[in-house]
Amino acid sequence: YSNKAVGQFGVELINLASLPADLIFKPDTSSSKSDKTFLFYNSRQLRNVANGLLLFFGSTFLSSSFTFAYHEYGHGTRAAAVGFRPFYGHGAIETDADLQAALSGSVKTNDNFLSFYASSLFNIGGFTLAVPEKTRFAPLTDELNDGWDSLLQTGGLNNEMLFTEFVEDELHRQGGHIGFLIPFLSGKLAAQNYATGSGVFNDVTNIANYYQSRGFKIDNDDIGSGSKVSIFASALSYQFVYQFLRIFSGKTARFHPWKVRGLYLPNTLFYMNRSGLSYKIRSGYRSGEWRFPFAIEYVFEGEKRTEFTVGAEKEFEKITAGFEATVGRHFEFAFDASYRHNERFIISGGYALYDQRNLHGERLRELGGLDILVNNAGGTSDLYAVQPEDAEGFLPTWQINEDIWDAFLNGNLKSVFLCTQAAFRHMADNEGGEIINIASQMGHGRATIGGAYAVAKRGVIALTEIFDYEGKNLGIRVNAVSPGLVTTPGQTRFMKEILGIAEDKQPPKQPAENVAKAVVYLLCDAPAEMRGQSIRQF
Repeated sequence: YSNKAVGQFGVELINLASLPADLIFKPDTSSSKSDKTFLFYNSRQLRNVANGLLLFFGSTFLSSSFTFAYHEYGHGTRAAAVGFRPFYGHGAIETDADLQAALSGSVKTNDNFLSFYASSLFNIGGFTLAVPEKTRFAPLTDELNDGWDSLLQTGGLNNEMLFTEFVEDELHRQGGHIGFLIPFLSGKLAAQNYATGSGVFNDVTNIANYYQSRGFKIDNDDIGSGSKVSIFASALSYQFVYQFLRIFSGKTARFHPWKVRGLYLPNTLFYMNRSGLSYKIRSGYRSGEWRFPFAIEYVFEGEKRTEFTVGAEKEFEKITAGFEATVGRHFEFAFDASYRHNERFIISGGYALYDQRNLHGERLRELGGLDILVNNAGGTSDLYAVQPEDAEGFLPTWQINEDIWDAFLNGNLKSVFLCTQAAFRHMADNEGGEIINIASQMGHGRATIGGAYAVAKRGVIALTEIFDYEGKNLGIRVNAVSPGLVTTPGQTRFMKEILGIAEDKQPPKQPAENVAKAVVYLLCDAPAEMRGQSIRQF
């Protein structure tokens, strides 16, 4: 399920709470008075009080579980957006021991949102783990580079704030009820609540550590303060409190957001992005059946950036259609439409094109696909070399132990197999892709030294041919580059310190740029018929 679709599901879930409330205590919006009184209320007012409280507590029960699950789903969708399979479970992870218990499988996990939400109705505390394409459990925060790592860390809290956007949109479109109070306020204060928490896996602590590693002067207090600003600088925060108090005066729990001459009073959201901390100010203008939402988002701490969002929406009897466009570093747009059969039955759908390089897009973009994979991992082991006086510098294959053998095949061959296998799944969904494997000259011809390394690289060449044959009908092409000695710091160190060959005595090596050029050629200029081949570089 997409992140936005699940958020809309949450909005409708809260709307659903009005059904039992209205069946049991139907609200009365008339101005008629009744002679019958109970305490300070007449019968009409009492019915409204009962309806409002039942609506409030029923919505709170459904929404508190939803916002908790949606928080974890935020981590999960960001992990899925970069190729991981997320799993969700219950229970706090405060220490490494808690993490190991979760990784061992002793804690039950769910692999989709609906089952996780259902189990969240009667459970407190949760976590998200990500599996890199079913190979093994891995901590969510340790697998990716810094930029994406921050995206995964911020996904949970940003999702809670994002849900308040969906609540605002719902209220602006058709009004709402007091049941949205708790998810709105809890979303606004989510970062503040985490900022005062502790633990190894505290979201805000990890986010602040990421920002500080990039040289941003952002700490837990800054994040907590941003959360506070979002609630105090939002008109709906005050209106929700006002409407809640009105319930006790016997007024209806339903309301429309405040506006002045068609202009909605603005609301402020607080987000944590790869670029830093941002405020997003949202409002809109309504004229009859037309609504024109607009927003501005500004990164106030970190890399200074600004994005603008504008849109339009029109009601056509039972059909409502609209679009939004966001302009930042790149252009985004979204279109949606809904059909309202009656007050209880609505069908909605839409299409959106997000760009993860935008502030808005990085919070919503789903799996963007995988087009190119270059398997460049590999190397030799210091344990493989014998003393410098040995002429060939490598242990004979019959003398190496099983650990060295496994290390070479795992690092040079198994890694290629696992990464290619994972890439095939995504590329097949995207109807094609390119894979380049970095093999070696030692994988060709008659090998006389480096037995385990030569076997692994020869296996890479074989895998290149096999995967290319299997990927042909899927639009996936696989080729390889087989360089000789390459000028790299690791190669130079190995030959000098391990094999004892002085730099001026080392055999000639080609620059790494030559290998890169061969990869670019295979990706951009090689004829389409060139498949399953290996370019040999001497």
